[in-house]
Amino acid sequence: MTERTMADVSHTAPHGASADRVWERGGEKPEPRTDGGDRDDD
Repeated sequence: MTERTMADVSHTAPHGASADRVWERGGEKPEPRTDGGDRDDD
């Protein structure tokens, strides 16, 4: 489960909106918050 989430994060992490969903699924918060508004991007 963790391995799969990690892989997904690698693909969705730089996306932003999708990253939020992947992060939520993994139960972890988005560390790379340089965008300054991942939810706003949605």
